[in-house]
Formats: sequence, structure tokens, C-alpha cells
Amino acid sequence: MDGVDDDDGGGVDDALDARTHIDVTTDRVYARVKAHTTRIADGEARRRNHTLTPRLASALGELAHAVTREIARDVRAYANHASRDVVDGTDVALRARKINPRLRHARVHRDDDDDDDGGAVVARDAVNPPNGVSDDDEAHDAHDAHAS
Repeated sequence: MDGVDDDDGGGVDDALDARTHIDVTTDRVYARVKAHTTRIADGEARRRNHTLTPRLASALGELAHAVTREIARDVRAYANHASRDVVDGTDVALRARKINPRLRHARVHRDDDDDDDGGAVVARDAVNPPNGVSDDDEAHDAHDAHAS
């Protein structure tokens, strides 16, 4: 039984540490989504001479987080369907069309300039759709049906 005594079980600890890191990161993201949602809702309420109750603020934060998770799952499913390991702008554009029909022609590009944003994917509501994008709703619906 050589080597058994040398095994410190680090694999299990490493897996738990990774899971803890994911949980902490998820908690931070949830807290930020909730805080930003509350700030936006509070600003809109004040503009209309209303107040935002803590209960409503909490509910809006939870709703925003749930919708964000749903969008993330959909975008990941689009990438999986396209046999890609990485989500790209095409996946985001497909999901954006489901959110709001006006965004059907949303252009998504990779921002590769020298900003500190790490090359974030940026979505733009394009007045002029990119080349090759059709206004034919049936073509879009057929593509969505195929992607599902």
C-alpha cells in the first residue's frame, strides 16, 4: 500500500475550495445585481414622486437575478447547440431578440480596443442591421426553432 499514507486527500479539499469560491462569487454577483436593480428602481420611483419599499426592492432584485440566470442558461445552450465551448456575440444576439423584438437586429461585437474592460462583448441596438441579416421574420423564427 505504498503511497496511501502520502495522500493528503487534497483532491477533495481542492474541489470544496473551488465550490466555495463559486458560491462566494455567485453571492457577490447576486448582491451586485440586487443593489443595482434597487438603485435603478429607487431612482425611477423618486422621479415619479413614489417610494420604494424594502420588500419591493428585494423582490425586484430577486427577479432581476432570476432573469439574468435564465438568460445565461439560454446563451450557454445556444453555444452548446453550435458545438462551441465558448459563448460568443452571436449567442447573445440570439437571446437579445427574445427579450425585445426591437433588438432582433442587435449587433454584437467584440470590443478589442485597449480599454481596461478586458475585451467585453458589447451589444448595440443597430439601426442598420449587419450584412446578411434578413428582415424576414420566418427566417428568424426558423433559426430560433432550429436552435432550440
